[in-house]
Amino acid sequence: MQWGTRGSAAGAFQEPHGVAVDGQGNIYVSDTGNDRIQKLAPDGTVAVWGGSGSAPGEFRQPYGVAVDRDGNVYVADQWNNRIQKLDSNRRLLAVWGSFGREPGEFNYPRAVGLDTRGNVFVADSFNRRVQKLSADGAPLAQWSARLPAGHSDGLTVDRSGALFVVEVGGQDPSQAGDGSDGTGVMRAVVQRLELQPNR
Repeated sequence: MQWGTRGSAAGAFQEPHGVAVDGQGNIYVSDTGNDRIQKLAPDGTVAVWGGSGSAPGEFRQPYGVAVDRDGNVYVADQWNNRIQKLDSNRRLLAVWGSFGREPGEFNYPRAVGLDTRGNVFVADSFNRRVQKLSADGAPLAQWSARLPAGHSDGLTVDRSGALFVVEVGGQDPSQAGDGSDGTGVMRAVVQRLELQPNR
């Protein structure tokens, strides 16, 4: 089965990145290039959420998306440097974060995930870390990227609470190499993080 074509109409996409499914079978897609989230219902109905902007409920290059057990939707609103939480009917519930490097602040958040306790994990990409927030959005912990010049680009949390992170390492402009040591060509790894944060 396949959904969508390239475009900006409802049900069409421009550079979609994130996808999540709720308990009712609804599919949520971060339609990144169109600055919106699309909800695809099992009956084929398409709902478009948001649009380009920085007001609550609007998005700029949304990237990752996740759904909790209650059907609430979490969006990594990348260029707005925040996480937005909405219910399944598009009602805005919370907005967390702003641009910065302090706990609870973000620099291009690209992925969001949840554990069974409702804690929120964010791939805070250009701050080269993963942040853990409480269910109410309070910063709890953080983990640093491991690759040289690397940043976290995706994540998920399994049922046991183990955190898996996709980390991408870019080239260090002061060095040359073949990528084997992380200083040459782009490379990526998936790693399981022990939940013992930097702080």
